[in-house]
Amino acid sequence: MRPALIAKTTKRILHSRVYNTMNPRRAFTLVELLLVIAIIGILAALLLPALSRAKEKAQRTSCLNNLKQIMVATHLYADENAGHLPFPNSANSDPLGPGWLYSGTNNLTLPQTVHTGQLWEFLKLEKIYLCPVDHSPTYGDPPVTRPQQLSSYCMNSVAHDFGRLHYLTLRLEAITPDGFCYWETDSGPEAQASAWNDACNQPVSREGLTTRHGQGGDVACFDSHAEWMKQATFNNESDNTPGRLWCSPTTTDGQ
Repeated sequence: MRPALIAKTTKRILHSRVYNTMNPRRAFTLVELLLVIAIIGILAALLLPALSRAKEKAQRTSCLNNLKQIMVATHLYADENAGHLPFPNSANSDPLGPGWLYSGTNNLTLPQTVHTGQLWEFLKLEKIYLCPVDHSPTYGDPPVTRPQQLSSYCMNSVAHDFGRLHYLTLRLEAITPDGFCYWETDSGPEAQASAWNDACNQPVSREGLTTRHGQGGDVACFDSHAEWMKQATFNNESDNTPGRLWCSPTTTDGQ
């Protein structure tokens, strides 16, 4: 039954009830009441999928906006630090220091806060660090509590040349503009502990992109734009050397 016809039928039934209110013997029959309930149910069934899609689109847009703001903050940080990127909070670097997300030790059993991160002075809002759909501090199957719960996003470890620079970082202008700087970390069954042991990941599928938004998630590029990408596309991109993930300017294969 078409929505217009449903509405017209409902209006006719209700009109007949109002028209006959002066007759005390005239009232809704059980059949009519059930018909009105059924019509309301059909209308709800037609509207709910559209409302759900609209909600998902709004959440994805909010997440993309988060990543855009994080990239703007990254550019502002680089402008104030001779063009160098913030430290990606890699647990494999020695010595450790302040990073884009938090400062000091990578022992995530200790309290951490984004207020100590290198980008906080430009962002000043905790919710920017979290996707609006990221409600669970777990990953994998069976679920394991993730160590890093401050952000839904990770930084590409190309920032410190995949560990070769230790605590130093590359210059922003040296990296290809459409390369991926941040992405939404995978928290699904295939995710591993290494995906959440700090705020920095390697461009590989086990530390890759979430499916939090449909079949994929959001990524942010060094030129400050953000985009949605399928997880399968991300995983394929992780095989490209060089590519948008393996984008080190110091090697021929980007790794």
